[in-house]
Amino acid sequence: MGIRQGNMQFVASCDNCGGSGKVITDSCRPCGGVGKVRDRAIVDVDIPMGIASDSTLRVSRKGNAPLSGNGAAGDLYITVNVTPSRVFTRSGNDVSVKIKIPIHKAILGGGISIPTLEGSEATIKVQPGTQDGTRLVVRSRGIQSTGQKGDLWAVVHLEVPT
Repeated sequence: MGIRQGNMQFVASCDNCGGSGKVITDSCRPCGGVGKVRDRAIVDVDIPMGIASDSTLRVSRKGNAPLSGNGAAGDLYITVNVTPSRVFTRSGNDVSVKIKIPIHKAILGGGISIPTLEGSEATIKVQPGTQDGTRLVVRSRGIQSTGQKGDLWAVVHLEVPT
């Protein structure tokens, strides 16, 4: 529908069909003539290993369908929340774990076991004279993400007897 005023022409969509070229006179109850019904769906999503909190995943063509009835469904965007661990602290792909060692082990040195992300334990060597707050590393036992694997850091806390 066009309106002409002098040298200018204005174009607007039809008030009855909204520009679709179709007028629905006998609409069904569930959709109200839109041609689509709102529904919920369960979508399976593969969460990549090592994903960080507040990361966004996009699932193609699993979002809302266009109201016009024509065209493909949009994309579904998912924001990931990772529950913090009670044992490990994450920093990028590296993880830290606090370990308590007896004071005699800090003075004399020796091996200690620390938990790993896989649920097993790793043995690391404590050097003689280790101080409180010393960070010991186990290479490539951190989080795997984008082809790189981080490190596992053990932060030493001395257990002083009372």
